[in-house]
Amino acid sequence: MSEAQRSNNRLPSKHAQRGAKLAVMLLCGLIAAALLGGCPRNRITDLNFEPASGSIEGGTVVTITGSNFGAATTATFGGVAATGVELLSDTQIRVTTPPNPAGRVTVVVDRGDGTAITEQNAFEYVDPGAPPELAFTRVEPDTGSAAGGETIELIGANFEVAMTVIIGGQRATGVTFVNPSKLRVVTPAHDAGLVSITIVSPDNVRAVSLSNSFEYVEP
Repeated sequence: MSEAQRSNNRLPSKHAQRGAKLAVMLLCGLIAAALLGGCPRNRITDLNFEPASGSIEGGTVVTITGSNFGAATTATFGGVAATGVELLSDTQIRVTTPPNPAGRVTVVVDRGDGTAITEQNAFEYVDPGAPPELAFTRVEPDTGSAAGGETIELIGANFEVAMTVIIGGQRATGVTFVNPSKLRVVTPAHDAGLVSITIVSPDNVRAVSLSNSFEYVEP
């Protein structure tokens, strides 16, 4: 056998060379994945909360719908851990809310393997003992004489007896409580033009306004 033939026999075959390259590429991929935090995981996405509000005292049972949940999934509301976390499926968990102050809070759902999702202002805590917010939607009729003395009705929600009504910066007279959604008032005199109307609760704590809701016209 010639020296050239012996040299060729010592060289790896093309198949062996290709296999070595694949092994090196695989090894490099494993190293890169380790450096980047391991293999990619399925993300938790598209959270939905039912109900989306509950008492400041906690204890509201909430069903969270999403995707890719696991047995170790947890949830926090406003930074406080929920209790009674129950995995219903890989798309739903059921939790019990912890106590929190009134207002909207951020909810974090964590699968327990480093995969989590944060939903800003996702859940609203309400004070069951607080009076309902006032609502004011329209005025009937919405025009009247600049001389005042006309009866109009204010339409809204959660009205009470003994409310104060301010029309164009002046206190209205003859405020009559008709029902929780209607007040009847007598307009004060005012220059012609559009004015705002403000309704104030009897304790002067709550108020609601409707800008440019009534127009005074020259008689």
